[in-house]
Amino acid sequence: MFRIKTVNCERRLKNVRISFKTGKIGEKVVGAYQKIEDGVVGAYKKVEDAFVDTFLEKVEDEKTEEKKQEEA
Repeated sequence: MFRIKTVNCERRLKNVRISFKTGKIGEKVVGAYQKIEDGVVGAYKKVEDAFVDTFLEKVEDEKTEEKKQEEA
């Protein structure tokens, strides 16, 4: 029978920065991930803009409307 041992990995390290040296393969992976992420975010922004343009209308504040009426 196997028993899973739980370990508390919480460490109190302040002002410690850890970075990994990934090398050329890591750089390629990160670059590919960034391209995918940019494509997904770009597609989402297009959908969001289309939704806003289609279903929402701009409403001005009451103060802005009052100022326009006073100017006229």
